[in-house]
Amino acid sequence: AFGNGGNINVKSENGKINTGRIAASSVNGNGGNVTINSPINIETKQIISAASNEGGKVEITSGGNIQITDTTPVTIDSSSSNPTSTGNGGAITLASEGDITISNQISSGVKGSGTGGDINFNSNSGKIASGDYDSSSSSGNGGAIDIIAFGDIITSAVISGQDSDTSGSGGKITIDSNKGSITTTSINAAGGKGDGGTIEITAFDNISTDFIKSSVLAFGNGGNINVKSENGKINTGRITASSVNGNGGNVTLNSPINIETKQIISAASNEGGKVEITSGGNIGITDTTPVTIDSSSSNPTSTGNGGAITLDSEGDITISNQISSGVKGSGTGGDINFNSNSGKIASGDYDSSSSSGNGGAIDIIAFGDIITSAVISGQDSDTSGSGGKITIDSNKGSITTTSINAAGGKGDGGTIEISAFDNISTDFIKSSVLAFGNGGNINVKSENGKINT
Repeated sequence: AFGNGGNINVKSENGKINTGRIAASSVNGNGGNVTINSPINIETKQIISAASNEGGKVEITSGGNIQITDTTPVTIDSSSSNPTSTGNGGAITLASEGDITISNQISSGVKGSGTGGDINFNSNSGKIASGDYDSSSSSGNGGAIDIIAFGDIITSAVISGQDSDTSGSGGKITIDSNKGSITTTSINAAGGKGDGGTIEITAFDNISTDFIKSSVLAFGNGGNINVKSENGKINTGRITASSVNGNGGNVTLNSPINIETKQIISAASNEGGKVEITSGGNIGITDTTPVTIDSSSSNPTSTGNGGAITLDSEGDITISNQISSGVKGSGTGGDINFNSNSGKIASGDYDSSSSSGNGGAIDIIAFGDIITSAVISGQDSDTSGSGGKITIDSNKGSITTTSINAAGGKGDGGTIEISAFDNISTDFIKSSVLAFGNGGNINVKSENGKINT
Protein backbone atom coordinates (compact mmCIF):
# COMPACT_ATOMS: atom_id res chain seq x y z
CA ALA A 1 0.00 0.00 0.00
CA PHE A 2 2.25 2.82 1.31
CA GLY A 3 6.02 2.83 1.63
CA ASN A 4 9.23 2.68 -0.35
CA GLY A 5 10.72 -0.34 -2.09
CA GLY A 6 13.87 -1.71 -0.48
CA ASN A 7 17.32 -1.68 -2.02
CA ILE A 8 18.57 -4.96 -3.53
CA ASN A 9 22.29 -5.69 -3.92
CA VAL A 10 23.62 -8.88 -5.53
CA LYS A 11 27.41 -9.31 -5.90
CA SER A 12 29.73 -12.18 -6.78
CA GLU A 13 33.46 -11.76 -6.25
CA ASN A 14 34.51 -14.53 -8.62
CA GLY A 15 31.46 -16.18 -10.16
CA LYS A 16 28.43 -15.63 -12.33
CA ILE A 17 24.96 -14.49 -11.24
CA ASN A 18 21.70 -16.15 -12.33
CA THR A 19 18.37 -14.96 -10.88
CA GLY A 20 14.66 -14.91 -11.55
CA ARG A 21 12.61 -11.72 -11.53
CA ILE A 22 13.78 -8.89 -9.27
CA ALA A 23 11.27 -6.39 -7.86
CA ALA A 24 11.93 -3.31 -5.67
CA SER A 25 8.85 -1.37 -6.77
CA SER A 26 6.31 0.65 -4.79
CA VAL A 27 2.62 1.23 -5.47
CA ASN A 28 2.49 4.47 -3.40
CA GLY A 29 6.07 5.57 -2.75
CA ASN A 30 9.58 5.43 -4.16
CA GLY A 31 11.22 2.45 -5.81
CA GLY A 32 14.28 0.82 -4.28
CA ASN A 33 17.64 0.65 -6.03
CA VAL A 34 18.83 -2.59 -7.68
CA THR A 35 22.58 -3.28 -7.98
CA ILE A 36 24.08 -6.42 -9.55
CA ASN A 37 27.82 -6.99 -9.96
CA SER A 38 29.79 -9.96 -11.30
CA PRO A 39 33.21 -10.44 -12.94
CA ILE A 40 31.66 -13.06 -15.25
CA ASN A 41 28.17 -13.39 -16.77
CA ILE A 42 24.91 -12.04 -15.34
CA GLU A 43 21.57 -13.60 -16.32
CA THR A 44 18.28 -12.40 -14.87
CA LYS A 45 14.62 -12.02 -15.71
CA GLN A 46 12.53 -8.86 -15.42
CA ILE A 47 13.85 -6.11 -13.10
CA ILE A 48 11.36 -3.63 -11.63
CA SER A 49 12.20 -0.59 -9.48
CA ALA A 50 9.25 1.44 -10.76
CA ALA A 51 7.08 3.48 -8.43
CA SER A 52 4.19 5.93 -8.28
CA ASN A 53 6.66 8.64 -7.22
CA GLU A 54 10.43 8.23 -7.69
CA GLY A 55 11.69 5.23 -9.63
CA GLY A 56 14.67 3.41 -8.15
CA LYS A 57 18.04 3.14 -9.89
CA VAL A 58 19.15 -0.03 -11.69
CA GLU A 59 22.90 -0.61 -11.99
CA ILE A 60 24.37 -3.79 -13.47
CA THR A 61 28.10 -4.33 -14.00
CA SER A 62 29.57 -7.45 -15.61
CA GLY A 63 33.02 -8.57 -16.70
CA GLY A 64 31.29 -10.94 -19.13
CA ASN A 65 27.83 -10.80 -20.74
CA ILE A 66 24.58 -9.33 -19.41
CA GLN A 67 21.38 -11.10 -20.41
CA ILE A 68 17.95 -10.03 -19.16
CA THR A 69 15.16 -11.94 -20.88
CA ASP A 70 11.51 -12.38 -19.98
CA THR A 71 8.09 -12.64 -21.60
CA THR A 72 6.91 -9.37 -20.02
CA PRO A 73 6.52 -6.30 -22.32
CA VAL A 74 8.91 -4.27 -20.13
CA THR A 75 12.15 -6.03 -19.19
CA ILE A 76 13.71 -3.27 -17.05
CA ASP A 77 11.30 -0.79 -15.47
CA SER A 78 12.36 2.15 -13.28
CA SER A 79 9.53 4.45 -14.35
CA SER A 80 7.40 6.91 -12.35
CA SER A 81 3.74 6.16 -12.99
CA ASN A 82 1.67 8.84 -11.20
CA PRO A 83 0.45 11.64 -13.56
CA THR A 84 0.27 14.11 -10.63
CA SER A 85 3.74 13.28 -9.28
CA THR A 86 6.93 15.33 -9.63
CA GLY A 87 9.01 12.16 -9.16
CA ASN A 88 11.75 11.21 -11.61
CA GLY A 89 12.43 7.95 -13.37
CA GLY A 90 15.29 5.92 -11.99
CA ALA A 91 18.59 5.88 -13.88
CA ILE A 92 19.39 2.58 -15.63
CA THR A 93 23.08 1.77 -16.13
CA LEU A 94 24.40 -1.44 -17.71
CA ALA A 95 28.16 -1.81 -18.20
CA SER A 96 29.51 -5.04 -19.68
CA GLU A 97 32.79 -6.30 -21.07
CA GLY A 98 30.83 -8.59 -23.40
CA ASP A 99 27.37 -8.62 -24.99
CA ILE A 100 24.24 -6.98 -23.58
CA THR A 101 20.97 -8.69 -24.49
CA ILE A 102 17.58 -7.35 -23.32
CA SER A 103 14.46 -9.10 -24.61
CA ASN A 104 11.97 -6.21 -24.55
CA GLN A 105 11.51 -2.59 -23.44
CA ILE A 106 13.75 -0.62 -21.08
CA SER A 107 11.70 2.11 -19.41
CA SER A 108 12.68 4.98 -17.11
CA GLY A 109 9.88 7.21 -18.37
CA VAL A 110 7.66 9.50 -16.32
CA LYS A 111 3.88 10.00 -16.46
CA GLY A 112 4.01 13.20 -14.34
CA SER A 113 6.18 16.31 -14.43
CA GLY A 114 9.48 14.77 -13.30
CA THR A 115 12.47 14.00 -15.50
CA GLY A 116 12.92 10.68 -17.23
CA GLY A 117 15.77 8.62 -15.84
CA ASP A 118 19.02 8.54 -17.80
CA ILE A 119 19.71 5.24 -19.60
CA ASN A 120 23.32 4.24 -20.21
CA PHE A 121 24.29 0.96 -21.91
CA ASN A 122 27.98 0.30 -22.57
CA SER A 123 29.52 -2.86 -24.05
CA ASN A 124 33.32 -2.56 -24.18
CA SER A 125 34.02 -5.48 -26.52
CA GLY A 126 30.64 -6.92 -27.48
CA LYS A 127 27.33 -6.06 -29.10
CA ILE A 128 23.99 -4.75 -27.81
CA ALA A 129 20.59 -6.19 -28.75
CA SER A 130 17.41 -4.88 -27.13
CA GLY A 131 13.84 -3.68 -27.48
CA ASP A 132 12.60 -0.11 -26.99
CA TYR A 133 14.31 2.49 -24.80
CA ASP A 134 11.97 5.04 -23.18
CA SER A 135 13.17 7.90 -20.94
CA SER A 136 10.47 10.38 -21.94
CA SER A 137 8.30 12.49 -19.65
CA SER A 138 4.66 13.47 -20.14
CA SER A 139 5.00 16.94 -18.56
CA GLY A 140 8.73 17.22 -17.80
CA ASN A 141 12.05 16.68 -19.55
CA GLY A 142 13.26 13.45 -21.07
CA GLY A 143 16.34 11.71 -19.76
CA ALA A 144 19.53 11.18 -21.76
CA ILE A 145 20.03 7.85 -23.54
CA ASP A 146 23.53 6.52 -24.33
CA ILE A 147 23.91 3.21 -26.21
CA ILE A 148 27.58 2.49 -26.84
CA ALA A 149 29.12 -0.77 -28.08
CA PHE A 150 32.25 -2.12 -29.70
CA GLY A 151 30.18 -4.27 -32.07
CA ASP A 152 26.71 -4.13 -33.62
CA ILE A 153 23.79 -2.32 -31.99
CA ILE A 154 20.27 -3.58 -32.71
CA THR A 155 17.32 -1.87 -31.03
CA SER A 156 13.67 -1.05 -31.50
CA ALA A 157 12.50 2.54 -30.83
CA VAL A 158 14.72 4.93 -28.84
CA ILE A 159 12.56 7.58 -27.16
CA SER A 160 13.58 10.51 -24.95
CA GLY A 161 10.86 12.94 -26.02
CA GLN A 162 7.13 12.99 -26.68
CA ASP A 163 5.03 14.26 -29.60
CA SER A 164 3.05 16.50 -27.25
CA ASP A 165 2.85 20.23 -26.59
CA THR A 166 2.64 19.54 -22.83
CA SER A 167 6.02 17.83 -22.46
CA GLY A 168 9.31 19.61 -21.74
CA SER A 169 12.63 19.14 -23.52
CA GLY A 170 13.72 15.94 -25.20
CA GLY A 171 16.77 14.19 -23.75
CA LYS A 172 20.03 13.81 -25.65
CA ILE A 173 20.36 10.50 -27.54
CA THR A 174 23.75 8.99 -28.38
CA ILE A 175 24.11 5.70 -30.28
CA ASP A 176 27.70 4.73 -31.10
CA SER A 177 29.08 1.50 -32.55
CA ASN A 178 32.89 1.54 -32.60
CA LYS A 179 33.43 -1.32 -35.08
CA GLY A 180 29.95 -2.47 -36.06
CA SER A 181 26.62 -1.36 -37.53
CA ILE A 182 23.51 0.28 -36.07
CA THR A 183 19.98 -0.94 -36.79
CA THR A 184 17.02 0.75 -35.08
CA THR A 185 13.38 1.49 -35.82
CA SER A 186 12.59 5.08 -34.76
CA ILE A 187 14.55 7.68 -32.76
CA ASN A 188 12.58 10.42 -30.99
CA ALA A 189 13.97 13.29 -28.87
CA ALA A 190 11.12 15.70 -29.60
CA GLY A 191 10.31 18.64 -27.32
CA GLY A 192 6.99 20.22 -26.39
CA LYS A 193 7.47 23.34 -24.30
CA GLY A 194 11.25 22.89 -24.45
CA ASP A 195 14.04 22.17 -26.90
CA GLY A 196 14.43 19.01 -28.89
CA GLY A 197 17.28 16.81 -27.70
CA THR A 198 20.52 16.46 -29.63
CA ILE A 199 20.76 13.16 -31.53
CA GLU A 200 24.18 11.66 -32.34
CA ILE A 201 24.35 8.40 -34.33
CA THR A 202 27.80 7.11 -35.32
CA ALA A 203 28.95 3.72 -36.57
CA PHE A 204 31.92 2.11 -38.28
CA ASP A 205 29.62 0.20 -40.65
CA ASN A 206 26.05 0.67 -41.96
CA ILE A 207 23.38 2.73 -40.21
CA SER A 208 19.72 1.86 -40.74
CA THR A 209 16.83 3.62 -38.98
CA ASP A 210 13.21 4.59 -39.49
CA PHE A 211 12.32 8.22 -38.66
CA ILE A 212 14.64 10.46 -36.63
CA LYS A 213 12.91 13.28 -34.79
CA SER A 214 14.02 16.19 -32.62
CA SER A 215 11.28 18.65 -33.50
CA VAL A 216 9.37 20.99 -31.16
CA LEU A 217 5.58 21.24 -31.06
CA ALA A 218 5.13 24.33 -28.83
CA PHE A 219 7.99 26.61 -27.75
CA GLY A 220 11.70 25.88 -28.09
CA ASN A 221 14.37 25.07 -30.65
CA GLY A 222 14.68 21.90 -32.68
CA GLY A 223 17.61 19.69 -31.67
CA ASN A 224 20.66 19.06 -33.82
CA ILE A 225 20.78 15.67 -35.59
CA ASN A 226 24.11 14.14 -36.64
CA VAL A 227 24.39 10.77 -38.41
CA LYS A 228 27.82 9.52 -39.48
CA SER A 229 29.15 6.23 -40.80
CA GLU A 230 32.92 5.73 -41.02
CA ASN A 231 32.82 2.90 -43.56
CA GLY A 232 29.21 2.08 -44.45
CA LYS A 233 26.03 3.44 -45.96
CA ILE A 234 23.22 5.38 -44.28
CA ASN A 235 19.54 4.56 -44.78
CA THR A 236 16.89 6.45 -42.77
CA GLY A 237 13.24 7.41 -42.76
CA ARG A 238 12.09 11.00 -42.40
CA ILE A 239 14.33 13.36 -40.40
CA THR A 240 12.72 16.23 -38.49
CA ALA A 241 14.43 19.00 -36.48
CA SER A 242 11.75 21.66 -36.98
CA SER A 243 10.16 24.10 -34.51
CA VAL A 244 6.67 25.57 -34.46
CA ASN A 245 7.76 28.58 -32.36
CA GLY A 246 11.56 28.77 -32.35
CA ASN A 247 14.62 27.89 -34.43
CA GLY A 248 15.16 24.70 -36.39
CA GLY A 249 17.98 22.32 -35.48
CA ASN A 250 20.83 21.47 -37.81
CA VAL A 251 20.88 18.15 -39.70
CA THR A 252 24.21 16.58 -40.73
CA LEU A 253 24.66 13.27 -42.57
CA ASN A 254 28.04 11.85 -43.59
CA SER A 255 28.95 8.57 -45.28
CA PRO A 256 31.78 7.37 -47.56
CA ILE A 257 29.24 5.31 -49.52
CA ASN A 258 25.57 5.92 -50.34
CA ILE A 259 23.06 7.95 -48.32
CA GLU A 260 19.34 7.28 -48.72
CA THR A 261 16.73 9.15 -46.69
CA LYS A 262 13.19 10.42 -46.88
CA GLN A 263 12.01 14.00 -46.23
CA ILE A 264 14.33 16.23 -44.16
CA ILE A 265 12.79 19.17 -42.25
CA SER A 266 14.72 21.77 -40.26
CA ALA A 267 12.18 24.51 -40.94
CA ALA A 268 10.99 26.87 -38.21
CA SER A 269 8.87 29.92 -37.48
CA ASN A 270 12.08 31.89 -36.87
CA GLU A 271 15.50 30.64 -38.06
CA GLY A 272 15.66 27.53 -40.23
CA GLY A 273 18.31 24.96 -39.34
CA LYS A 274 21.17 24.02 -41.67
CA VAL A 275 21.13 20.78 -43.68
CA GLU A 276 24.52 19.33 -44.66
CA ILE A 277 24.90 15.97 -46.42
CA THR A 278 28.24 14.56 -47.58
CA SER A 279 28.57 11.26 -49.43
CA GLY A 280 31.40 9.39 -51.14
CA GLY A 281 28.73 7.63 -53.24
CA ASN A 282 25.20 8.68 -54.20
CA ILE A 283 22.68 10.81 -52.31
CA GLY A 284 19.01 9.87 -52.72
CA ILE A 285 16.25 11.74 -50.87
CA THR A 286 12.85 10.62 -52.06
CA ASP A 287 9.40 11.04 -50.56
CA THR A 288 5.80 11.69 -51.55
CA THR A 289 5.73 15.05 -49.75
CA PRO A 290 5.70 18.24 -51.90
CA VAL A 291 8.84 19.55 -50.17
CA THR A 292 11.69 17.03 -49.84
CA ILE A 293 14.21 19.24 -48.01
CA ASP A 294 12.77 22.13 -46.00
CA SER A 295 14.90 24.61 -44.00
CA SER A 296 12.57 27.56 -44.50
CA SER A 297 11.49 30.33 -42.11
CA SER A 298 7.69 30.51 -42.06
CA ASN A 299 6.68 33.49 -39.87
CA PRO A 300 5.83 36.62 -41.94
CA THR A 301 6.75 38.90 -39.00
CA SER A 302 10.11 37.19 -38.31
CA THR A 303 13.59 38.43 -39.23
CA GLY A 304 14.89 34.85 -39.18
CA ASN A 305 16.84 33.41 -42.11
CA GLY A 306 16.39 30.20 -44.00
CA GLY A 307 18.88 27.46 -43.19
CA ALA A 308 21.67 26.75 -45.67
CA ILE A 309 21.32 23.46 -47.58
CA THR A 310 24.54 21.79 -48.75
CA LEU A 311 24.74 18.44 -50.56
CA ASP A 312 28.17 17.21 -51.66
CA SER A 313 28.38 13.85 -53.40
CA GLU A 314 30.98 11.91 -55.36
CA GLY A 315 28.14 10.26 -57.32
CA ASP A 316 24.57 11.14 -58.26
CA ILE A 317 22.23 13.41 -56.32
CA THR A 318 18.52 12.59 -56.64
CA ILE A 319 15.82 14.66 -54.88
CA SER A 320 12.21 13.77 -55.59
CA ASN A 321 10.55 17.16 -55.09
CA GLN A 322 11.17 20.73 -53.88
CA ILE A 323 14.20 22.00 -51.95
CA SER A 324 13.19 25.05 -49.91
CA SER A 325 15.25 27.45 -47.79
CA GLY A 326 12.90 30.35 -48.47
CA VAL A 327 11.70 33.00 -46.03
CA LYS A 328 8.20 34.40 -45.46
CA GLY A 329 9.48 37.34 -43.36
CA SER A 330 12.31 39.83 -43.80
CA GLY A 331 15.27 37.49 -43.31
CA THR A 332 17.57 36.15 -46.03
CA GLY A 333 16.87 32.92 -47.85
CA GLY A 334 19.32 30.17 -47.03
CA ASP A 335 22.07 29.42 -49.56
CA ILE A 336 21.60 26.17 -51.51
CA ASN A 337 24.70 24.36 -52.76
CA PHE A 338 24.52 21.04 -54.64
CA ASN A 339 27.76 19.50 -55.93
CA SER A 340 28.18 16.15 -57.70
CA ASN A 341 31.86 15.50 -58.46
CA SER A 342 31.41 12.63 -60.92
CA GLY A 343 27.66 12.11 -61.29
CA LYS A 344 24.44 13.82 -62.27
CA ILE A 345 21.81 15.86 -60.42
CA ALA A 346 18.05 15.34 -60.74
CA SER A 347 15.62 17.29 -58.56
CA GLY A 348 12.46 19.34 -58.23
CA ASP A 349 12.24 23.07 -57.54
CA TYR A 350 14.87 25.09 -55.67
CA ASP A 351 13.55 28.04 -53.64
CA SER A 352 15.79 30.37 -51.62
CA SER A 353 13.66 33.48 -52.07
CA SER A 354 12.50 35.92 -49.38
CA SER A 355 9.17 37.76 -49.17
CA SER A 356 10.63 40.94 -47.64
CA GLY A 357 14.40 40.29 -47.60
CA ASN A 358 17.12 39.06 -49.92
CA GLY A 359 17.22 35.73 -51.69
CA GLY A 360 19.97 33.24 -50.97
CA ALA A 361 22.52 32.08 -53.53
CA ILE A 362 21.88 28.82 -55.42
CA ASP A 363 24.75 26.73 -56.84
CA ILE A 364 23.98 23.52 -58.77
CA ILE A 365 27.20 21.96 -60.06
CA ALA A 366 27.65 18.48 -61.56
CA PHE A 367 30.05 16.49 -63.71
CA GLY A 368 27.12 15.04 -65.68
CA ASP A 369 23.58 16.08 -66.58
CA ILE A 370 21.52 18.47 -64.46
CA ILE A 371 17.72 18.14 -64.55
CA THR A 372 15.62 20.44 -62.35
CA SER A 373 12.26 22.13 -62.15
CA ALA A 374 12.15 25.87 -61.27
CA VAL A 375 15.19 27.56 -59.69
CA ILE A 376 14.05 30.56 -57.62
CA SER A 377 16.16 33.03 -55.61
CA GLY A 378 13.96 36.09 -56.11
CA GLN A 379 10.29 37.05 -56.05
CA ASP A 380 8.10 38.96 -58.50
CA SER A 381 7.18 41.45 -55.77
CA ASP A 382 8.02 45.08 -55.02
CA THR A 383 8.31 44.21 -51.30
CA SER A 384 11.18 41.75 -51.61
CA GLY A 385 14.87 42.68 -51.54
CA SER A 386 17.61 41.53 -53.91
CA GLY A 387 17.57 38.26 -55.81
CA GLY A 388 20.30 35.75 -54.97
CA LYS A 389 22.98 34.70 -57.43
CA ILE A 390 22.16 31.52 -59.38
CA THR A 391 24.89 29.28 -60.84
CA ILE A 392 24.09 26.10 -62.79
CA ASP A 393 27.13 24.32 -64.25
CA SER A 394 27.42 20.92 -65.94
CA ASN A 395 31.04 20.01 -66.66
CA LYS A 396 30.42 17.21 -69.20
CA GLY A 397 26.65 17.02 -69.54
CA SER A 398 23.50 18.98 -70.40
CA ILE A 399 21.20 21.25 -68.38
CA THR A 400 17.40 20.97 -68.46
CA THR A 401 15.30 23.25 -66.24
CA THR A 402 11.89 24.90 -66.32
CA SER A 403 12.17 28.54 -65.12
CA ILE A 404 15.02 30.48 -63.47
CA ASN A 405 14.12 33.51 -61.36
CA ALA A 406 16.53 35.85 -59.51
CA ALA A 407 14.27 38.90 -59.64
CA GLY A 408 14.63 41.81 -57.21
CA GLY A 409 12.00 44.05 -55.63
CA LYS A 410 13.59 46.86 -53.63
CA GLY A 411 17.04 45.56 -54.51
CA ASP A 412 19.10 44.32 -57.44
CA GLY A 413 18.37 41.26 -59.51
CA GLY A 414 20.75 38.38 -58.92
CA THR A 415 23.42 37.37 -61.40
CA ILE A 416 22.53 34.21 -63.35
CA GLU A 417 25.29 31.97 -64.75
CA ILE A 418 24.31 28.88 -66.79
CA SER A 419 27.05 26.82 -68.42
CA ALA A 420 27.17 23.29 -69.83
CA PHE A 421 29.31 21.09 -72.05
CA ASP A 422 26.23 19.90 -73.95
CA ASN A 423 22.71 21.26 -74.58
CA ILE A 424 20.97 23.84 -72.39
CA SER A 425 17.16 23.93 -72.26
CA THR A 426 15.16 26.26 -70.00
CA ASP A 427 11.85 28.10 -69.81
CA PHE A 428 12.04 31.80 -68.87
CA ILE A 429 15.14 33.32 -67.27
CA LYS A 430 14.50 36.40 -65.13
CA SER A 431 16.63 38.86 -63.16
CA SER A 432 14.46 41.95 -63.47
CA VAL A 433 13.60 44.50 -60.75
CA LEU A 434 10.07 45.63 -59.89
CA ALA A 435 10.81 48.61 -57.62
CA PHE A 436 14.29 50.06 -57.00
CA GLY A 437 17.58 48.52 -58.09
CA ASN A 438 19.50 47.21 -61.09
CA GLY A 439 18.65 44.21 -63.21
CA GLY A 440 21.07 41.32 -62.81
CA ASN A 441 23.47 40.03 -65.45
CA ILE A 442 22.46 36.82 -67.26
CA ASN A 443 25.08 34.59 -68.92
CA VAL A 444 24.21 31.35 -70.75
CA LYS A 445 26.98 29.30 -72.43
CA SER A 446 27.25 25.86 -74.00
CA GLU A 447 30.65 24.41 -74.89
CA ASN A 448 29.43 21.84 -77.40
CA GLY A 449 25.61 21.95 -77.64
CA LYS A 450 22.64 24.11 -78.51
CA ILE A 451 20.76 26.59 -76.31
CA ASN A 452 16.98 26.69 -76.12
CA THR A 453 15.28 29.11 -73.67
